[in-house]
Amino acid sequence: MCYYNFLCANPLFGMTDFNHIFSNVGYIFVGILFLFLVYIKDKWEIYKPSHGIPMHSGMYYAMGIALIIEGILSACYHICPNQANFQFDTSFMYVLAVLWIIKLYQKRHPDINAVAYATFLVLGIAIFMATIGIVDGSLSIWILFMVSYIIFCVYLSFNAYFLSYVRHGLMSVFKDCTKPHDRFFNVFKPRRRGNVF
Repeated sequence: MCYYNFLCANPLFGMTDFNHIFSNVGYIFVGILFLFLVYIKDKWEIYKPSHGIPMHSGMYYAMGIALIIEGILSACYHICPNQANFQFDTSFMYVLAVLWIIKLYQKRHPDINAVAYATFLVLGIAIFMATIGIVDGSLSIWILFMVSYIIFCVYLSFNAYFLSYVRHGLMSVFKDCTKPHDRFFNVFKPRRRGNVF
């Protein structure tokens, strides 16, 4: 039974919810335009072996294709929107979000690549948790989802912005505290003393 968004549905061409289906054409056009721009930049980019790491456009192509598929699947969802096919609309939103997070991470740290196994594991867990939240929308599931989501976002932010400096800093504080003499006061001693004058 179709029951979402029927208050603002405009039937046309035999479709009961034409306006929501047609609104996803923008995703498809922007995805095609994005792929075209990546292709143009990829062909015009002159590879200079003496100037660092060459640009790999595979991630950009994946982002453009995911945007096109998001438009198609969202339009399929709006043909008859219900709880069963809600994953059509949300699954590629997760894929796009993960691709953008990876690309931002690579922009900040160009010499580090994300591990593919961990990336797809996180993506699979996120889609699985969202599916469980739709099938069994109890309060305990949502609390578990929100707590794990917040912990993951905080960990990802610290890891992306500080590149494990926080983890190494906390480990050095722990090592200072476990030294046999003056355990408590070693934490407050500076490692390098600056010159005052």
